[in-house]
Amino acid sequence: MAIGLSENLDRLLGVKGGGLSGTGINPHNLEKIGLHDGWEMETLEQLISLNEEGADKIIDRNTQMAEGRAQAERVLESYEHLIEAEQKLVNRLKNVQKKLAKLEISREEAHSQWLTLKHELNVVRRKTSFQHAADVENLNVAYAKFQRGYQEKLNRITDTSRNGTERGSTVLNNHLPIPVAR
Repeated sequence: MAIGLSENLDRLLGVKGGGLSGTGINPHNLEKIGLHDGWEMETLEQLISLNEEGADKIIDRNTQMAEGRAQAERVLESYEHLIEAEQKLVNRLKNVQKKLAKLEISREEAHSQWLTLKHELNVVRRKTSFQHAADVENLNVAYAKFQRGYQEKLNRITDTSRNGTERGSTVLNNHLPIPVAR
């Protein structure tokens, strides 16, 4: 706020480059910002030659000026309180902005981690489903081998008994003893 105030004063005074401490102040512009010329005290001769009415006028004028300055002091004090409150507000706003930025970063990190975990879960699911499919395929192949072997064995036994090879028929006949009458 102080920077903005000095920039406004520089602009009102017509200062270029040097700031308020420079030599570029245009004295005619002092009237624009409303600075008063101050007051001049009466000389000793004037004070001595005053009558009661003149002294009362000077006292009233000085009292009025003192009262105005006291009111101005109160106003300036309220401005100081306002500026302090504004500075506290600005500091709190900066703190809130920092916390908000940290929160936003944390939120983005959490979202990124969630997306990573979701991707990893999908990869594991795909691998698991591929593994399951491979296991099912292996079981199907093993079952097909078993079934083919079983069928071949069954066919061999059936063919031997049905067609009767020489060996098969003797084996079968040996197992079936023919009763001999004695």
